[in-house]
Amino acid sequence: ESVVIVHAAAAIEEAMRGSQAYVKAWEYDAPSEADSDSEPQPKRPKIAKLVDDVGGGPPFVSCILAGSDHPLLHVIGRLMRWIFVGGSGCGSSAHVDPLNSAAWLLLISGTKEWRFAKTAKQDMFSCSELRGSPVWHVVQHPGDIIVVPQGVWHQVRNTSAALAVTHNFIDRWCLPGMLEQLAAVVQELAASRWPCSDRFVL
Repeated sequence: ESVVIVHAAAAIEEAMRGSQAYVKAWEYDAPSEADSDSEPQPKRPKIAKLVDDVGGGPPFVSCILAGSDHPLLHVIGRLMRWIFVGGSGCGSSAHVDPLNSAAWLLLISGTKEWRFAKTAKQDMFSCSELRGSPVWHVVQHPGDIIVVPQGVWHQVRNTSAALAVTHNFIDRWCLPGMLEQLAAVVQELAASRWPCSDRFVL
């Protein structure tokens, strides 16, 4: 682990203790203007970046967007790299990840509880919502990586102040579903919003 990450984790955990604040989907590798600037940039001292420590994530993960030579696909892949910071009790609602993506989440500090299910649930942490179908329960500790396959319903809750790094990714198993979702969005836009919709047919 980077010394910077360890120090940041300790400071954040202290600041978030007893807080209900939740910072989610904070991009840590968003492209900057310098990335697209064709003019030569003056030499600056190299600054350590979180992405240098995290890299592409676990070695068994391969994101075809972030690894693409196509500028737009590469940018989309980088925009799905996030930091989540929150106090105890903060978390997500039940959801499936966007664009049929899979995801990994590395917990830097704190603890998280996860719930996984095959079908949609209103609240996977509510006993009354869990009757009749299986829900899997996992507790995540610092250093653990959780990998969520595409299309799997899940919900997460911090059981202490927590700092996590996550990356949604598209691999070859996710790609057909992603293209199907994008095609549906384009069809919806073409049918309802664009005045020249008759020109767009997929």
